[in-house]
Amino acid sequence: MNVHEIALGALLHDIGKFMQRAHPPGQGLGAQSRGMADFICPSVNGRHSHQHVLYTNEFVETMPFTPPGLDKSAVANLASYHHRPDTEAQRFITEADRLSSGMEREEMQEDETDPRVRFRRVRLLSVAAVTGRPEADPAGAGSFRLRPLSPDTAFPVSFSAETDLTGEYRSLWDAFAAEWAQNRCPAPFGFTARALSALERHTWCIPSATNALPDISLFDHLKTTAAIAVCLADEAADRDAPFLLTAGDLAGIQRYLFDIKPGTGGLARRLRARSFHVAAFSQAVWLGILRRLDLPPTQVILSAGGKFHLMLPNTPGVRTVLEESERAASEWLMTETSGEAALALASIPCTRADLSSFSATLSRLHHALRLERDRAGRTRLLRKGVWREESFVLPALDVRDGLCRCCGRRGGTLSTTPDGDEELK
Repeated sequence: MNVHEIALGALLHDIGKFMQRAHPPGQGLGAQSRGMADFICPSVNGRHSHQHVLYTNEFVETMPFTPPGLDKSAVANLASYHHRPDTEAQRFITEADRLSSGMEREEMQEDETDPRVRFRRVRLLSVAAVTGRPEADPAGAGSFRLRPLSPDTAFPVSFSAETDLTGEYRSLWDAFAAEWAQNRCPAPFGFTARALSALERHTWCIPSATNALPDISLFDHLKTTAAIAVCLADEAADRDAPFLLTAGDLAGIQRYLFDIKPGTGGLARRLRARSFHVAAFSQAVWLGILRRLDLPPTQVILSAGGKFHLMLPNTPGVRTVLEESERAASEWLMTETSGEAALALASIPCTRADLSSFSATLSRLHHALRLERDRAGRTRLLRKGVWREESFVLPALDVRDGLCRCCGRRGGTLSTTPDGDEELK
């Protein structure tokens, strides 16, 4: 079973909702996709419901490029059958869809001929606008415009009444389709990474469901569905607790960031450089973990501020890779930052029920991470429960040119400024 096909199929399983809303009723489908209604659409009262899967099939089958190692027909098959699964792989995406939606959510039938259907009229609500308001009125709450993500469009606005949004959806869809066509990454990992970027930019403002409070974006639903499906599809994963939620954090980054001597000049520039350094190292850690496990970037739940969250299959092999990655990162950090920063890595196994109460599960993970922060770097100092005394001593500093003028703690490098002066950095 190709894990990257599973990930991409799950990531695109509801892309048809976007495409369907961008076309007038009955338009946008080829003959092949129309002919699949009896096979992939559920039948309710003698009529085909959940017709967005036809558009999902249309989009995937007509994608202009897929990298070697990904079978487009297999991806279309996985993405389109999530409401009428026939195979084990299809059932993984069906279950992941339900878990991501909050377990067994009953969806409104998206019947094009039913005037009661509102899926073309409902906007995504701002979470901030409905927090603490269980009976929030969508008309009075802040909603998002259907525009690609940018600083200008990221703020909610008020709309007086529901209107047909087909035209707005079409403009957004055309922009998405144009960006998607530019994705020519030759490797499945890179292709999926760029797919995530295009999806986030264009589906962040689309409600994933319109039969409930529309405060969850289509992008968030697609990404979490893919992350869950990858874990369920791993044959070595624990049957009862197939998920291993993992959190990483750089301990000591405040001291590292602000370890700059007053009067050295360029303070803002130096702070930005060190902030970038922290973010780049954090990203390098989770990239290394995913590369070693051959998992797609859909497994990254969060990555910001030197901290990251991953959803990984709960297998012995994954646990071994996490231990080795933490040890390697600690070794590098000890030398690079003179012990000022260290990586804390914590993991907890999760059941399906744990995902439905994700807030409580995340609290458990953060508690485990706090415990690991208190003993960050232990993987370098301890080996099989015994202190490695030689690890407590750092290599001698190379101070042939003197100490760094910026921090005064590490060896500096003599360089020439644009003005012709020499300085230690």
